[in-house]
Amino acid sequence: MLFGGFSDSWRETIDFTQIGISIDTLRAIESFSRTGSINSFSVDTLLELIPFANRYECQKCACDERLASLIATIKDAIAFVEYGLDETTHLLVAACLQIFLRELPRLLHNLDVMRLLYSSEGKAWLDSVGHASFMLYYLMNQVSMEEDMRSNTTVMLLERLSECASLGIGK
Repeated sequence: MLFGGFSDSWRETIDFTQIGISIDTLRAIESFSRTGSINSFSVDTLLELIPFANRYECQKCACDERLASLIATIKDAIAFVEYGLDETTHLLVAACLQIFLRELPRLLHNLDVMRLLYSSEGKAWLDSVGHASFMLYYLMNQVSMEEDMRSNTTVMLLERLSECASLGIGK
């Protein structure tokens, strides 16, 4: 089951080290299968559980919902948005973006967020979500222009918006 073709069912013992999860996460999987609840799991366990859930198509929505409910500050959002984009956890990414939008226009002066939006990794992540990234840059650009039309932030947002449009994302 874990290694394909149910080959592990013929073994006396199953070696879980090959799938890259800890014993705590295995206990969490067992607990979730019995109770249907993940509320008592630590954030680290949930973060380790999501790749497992992606691979075996189980529990991902529950983990995504739980992680999304834990996002409360801009610091949380910055810390988790990259992970959410990497693991395609839509609710987690949406919760992070909600915090970002709530913090506008102050967000435009947050160096960590600007680094995220302008780094090559950040561009790649946001390009992967397609049209939504164009809309995010468009909204942030509008807010930035209302605040200061000549700021470096406005210029950088306009450049990124132009890149999105030239890639066909904004059509």
